[in-house]
Amino acid sequence: MDPKIIVIGGGIIGSSVARELAGAGCRVTLLERDKAGSEASSAAAGILCPQLEAESPSPLLELGLGSLALFHDFVDALRRETGIDPELDTGGTLLPDMTRDDALAAERIFRWQSEAKLPIERLSAREIAGLESQLSENILGGILFPKTGRVNPVALTRALVLSARSRSVEIREGCPVVALHSSGERVSGVVLANGETLGADVVVLASGAWSSALAPGVRVKVVPVRGQMLVLETHRPPRRHVLVTPRAYLVFRRDGSVLVGSTTELVGFKKGVTPKAMMKLIASAIALDPTLESADFAGAWSGLRPGTSDGLPLIGPVSPGLVAATGHYRNGILLAPITAALVTEWILRGKTSRSLEPFSPLREPPEPRAGAAL
Repeated sequence: MDPKIIVIGGGIIGSSVARELAGAGCRVTLLERDKAGSEASSAAAGILCPQLEAESPSPLLELGLGSLALFHDFVDALRRETGIDPELDTGGTLLPDMTRDDALAAERIFRWQSEAKLPIERLSAREIAGLESQLSENILGGILFPKTGRVNPVALTRALVLSARSRSVEIREGCPVVALHSSGERVSGVVLANGETLGADVVVLASGAWSSALAPGVRVKVVPVRGQMLVLETHRPPRRHVLVTPRAYLVFRRDGSVLVGSTTELVGFKKGVTPKAMMKLIASAIALDPTLESADFAGAWSGLRPGTSDGLPLIGPVSPGLVAATGHYRNGILLAPITAALVTEWILRGKTSRSLEPFSPLREPPEPRAGAAL
């Protein structure tokens, strides 16, 4: 008998997991408290660069590199199945040095990543100007991560939801889960806000920033981290590269729009856009790319990213009948393909092709550090 699976959460991770499980023959119901893809997934920029914030070797870097390697096939399959183009572009990610501190940080990243044989290039200001014209004259140099880039998260999530439906996933929107249902020591389903109980052989917890409320026994908590972003309209072809500094990133879309992000704010479940954040992001964007002075302001929004205290996602078994796929923070888009594959392997085989130990939901939380972000 094919296992019956309930996936809680219809964002990029939940939709990917549901689609993958259904493709493997499982009977899948996806439950979303609002509208599928309406939370952090639709608010994301879609940067695909696992090396971007890697200051040393780590399990997260290895997971990200493995997921990036899956992206072309992942997107190609979605395009064939749905006709939706997620706009995958691997033209590279460029980190220009705008200050001496930027240059020192870039040099540290370049040194260890080049020694580790990762794809990375150190560039002069002249070389950067040759790659992207009319950027700031104050650029000192920078680093390039080739064959990384961007995807459109809104289009990607729409494609995943449509593909999941075509694979017979039952998607129920406006359907919040208020509790897990257990039979003895085993999780055997969920309880909905209307009092309905749905049974399942396995429940997958993929509800992003709301995950910890459903699994209070997991000691590594998932907390909401607000990120504010804005969009500018340039009415011109996009730049080839994603541009990133410590103060802002610029993601260029094929339609001429430019996403500018992002803040990192611990304000609970409060969404909102603030004048202070908008002013800082716009100033940082124009300082990097002065051509944006003539762009049109087209909107702003915020999203609640699911962060964890040690910066690692929760992927793997929690208890009999319950598997976690949450806490991906800034990396939900990037890690969607590999998370879906690993969760499916665990549910169907009881083992995975890649160790999940660093991401175990049962790991001990780190000791609190002064000044820690989460």
